[in-house]
Amino acid sequence: MAFSGLLQHMGNFGRYQIILLFSIISLTVLLNTHNLVENFSGAIPAHRCYIHLLDNITSESKLPENLTTEDLLRISIPMGVNNEQEQCRRFRQPQWQLLNSSDLAINTTELQTEACLDGWIYDQSIFTSTIVTQERVSDVTRGPAVLLSRLPNGNLRTNPFVVFWEMVSMPQSSATYKVKKMVLQSAMREELTLLKRSSKKIKVMESPIVCKTIFLLYFLRFSAIFFLYGVLTDLKNLGSNMFLSQALLGAVDFPSKCLSFLVIKFLKRRPSIASVLFLGGFCILINIFVPKDMPFIRLGLAMLGKGLMAIYFSISMIYNHELIPTGLRSRAEGGIIFMSGLAGSLSSLALITRQYFEPLPTILYGTAPIMAAICVYFLPETLNLPLPDTIQDVERSFLALISNENNLASHFNRLL
Repeated sequence: MAFSGLLQHMGNFGRYQIILLFSIISLTVLLNTHNLVENFSGAIPAHRCYIHLLDNITSESKLPENLTTEDLLRISIPMGVNNEQEQCRRFRQPQWQLLNSSDLAINTTELQTEACLDGWIYDQSIFTSTIVTQERVSDVTRGPAVLLSRLPNGNLRTNPFVVFWEMVSMPQSSATYKVKKMVLQSAMREELTLLKRSSKKIKVMESPIVCKTIFLLYFLRFSAIFFLYGVLTDLKNLGSNMFLSQALLGAVDFPSKCLSFLVIKFLKRRPSIASVLFLGGFCILINIFVPKDMPFIRLGLAMLGKGLMAIYFSISMIYNHELIPTGLRSRAEGGIIFMSGLAGSLSSLALITRQYFEPLPTILYGTAPIMAAICVYFLPETLNLPLPDTIQDVERSFLALISNENNLASHFNRLL
């Protein structure tokens, strides 16, 4: 009796699964809070260079009384793109001639400037203190640390433990206990034999179909996480209120998860995953053409894309198990978690490309899931099919996929 048959015989949702479910939920809530806290602890408020004439208390008494703060900023800070003051440059000397209304045509780009040698002055109207305003180095080690913590784990065989948990609460003298003990021993022997025969690393490497399956699943998860963290770490470009944006992007998961239950139950896996990945990436790409003075539209598109990606994560949890054989499932899941950490680290680094081309990070975040949507159709359909126990089961699924494609091609040729 394979594990799928054992699970059907013993029941697939008992006390052990309920406790495990609530344990994972409680830990996941804390984990997501940790992953997103950098949006606020590492926020970069509006800032400018430190100016002695304005920010040095001892120099204020020496200034003419008719000079305003705007006047001092005008003679001390050059204007950049979009007629806004530079955040990281200042004039080497105060340019008093800029106060004369008749000299508005002066080309400030020809005046000598320098970097902020004395530090910066930050706007504290939203964030009173962040790691940036404290002049600390940003948490650059967080990405590698998360990456190392998500290295692929070993082949932890927890499946027979499901039955063992059900046996703990039973009296050892009961007939049900004895039957389940015999079933458990038989299943464990069969599982060990299965692992020895078909779950060796060399066996996996010799099977191009299994390697292809695992590689595609890695790419799907990488693209989805790259998209997700790209949206969640770029809140300042979605709307004027980061707190509202964060709350709405989190709240959209609730209706998405409810909708995903219906999608999983009634729709096929491949078109469902391909649709949500494609539409999610498309929503983000549309934001490139939405002006920044329309924050509610930009935030609405981001919420739609995030909700669609939440549906993908729900479907992929099942689809991954339906594609990976029992002996490789735990190890493959460890690799998928590793790819999630890699994608989360690279998504933050992708924001650096904005200094070369403003929409480039958004283009990267949007095109990744669209490419993944195309790759989904290189995997077989698994709706209402039993879980694969061996590598041969996975290979048969791909052979059936190739056969169906050939039949469709021949039928199409006959129609022509």
